[in-house]
Amino acid sequence: TDRPDLWNIKNLFEVKNGQRILVEECLFENSWQDGQKGEAIVLTPRNGGTGNAPWQRVWDITIRNNDIRNVGNGFLIMGDNSLENPTEQTQRILFTNNFIEVTETAAEFARFFKINTQKPDGRPVKDLTITHNTMLHRDGELGSAAILFEYNGIQADRLVIENNIMSHGQYGVQNIQSRATNYRFASNGFVFNPIHPSYQFWLNNFDAKYPGNVKSDTLTDVGFVDAANGNYRLAESSPFKHAGTDGLDLGADMDAIATMT
Repeated sequence: TDRPDLWNIKNLFEVKNGQRILVEECLFENSWQDGQKGEAIVLTPRNGGTGNAPWQRVWDITIRNNDIRNVGNGFLIMGDNSLENPTEQTQRILFTNNFIEVTETAAEFARFFKINTQKPDGRPVKDLTITHNTMLHRDGELGSAAILFEYNGIQADRLVIENNIMSHGQYGVQNIQSRATNYRFASNGFVFNPIHPSYQFWLNNFDAKYPGNVKSDTLTDVGFVDAANGNYRLAESSPFKHAGTDGLDLGADMDAIATMT
């Protein structure tokens, strides 16, 4: 505490150059805003220094069966280098069966995914799949958004977001219509917070904004076994049971995550 400049906190796991990577059966926890925005996992190709490594790439990454808790933001994914030096284009990324809890006090945004290029002529992430994850703002937190497609240009090409359970937050899924192409966005369960100022607006406009998706007016209505005590398994009475496009429950398989971690 007497040397606030001693440490520069960034994130918990980052890939700047790598391919054919499997990240699973891990507990990631406690990441807050400091040197970065409190992300848990960052996938961002980099060609720094003299810029003589244009082959830097983030390809074929699978992140599954992980427990990610008390982080300011979940994931940051970039299609290519945000600097002037070129890299290969990020592609074939899979996020599946993860539990993610973001905490608004750990960062100013509290998002699960931020997808961007950081320059107008940047290339999008190709073949990005986000499926069967349970992504919640910590109880009592309002949260800024669920998923953000940031900056200009197309941020994702050949994108699948389906069968997830996620807190809606203030803005829900931002800019998917204008900043993603060739995408499938369906059968996700959104959880609303009645004390949020935008609660009634989003309920009234849900079907128009999120066709093919479903909603739960409160955390209680999801039908978790015991959310108050951190049991986010779905009870048999939950409307999200067997509601996935594949006939499985929406969200993550919490039993599998508990066993693996």
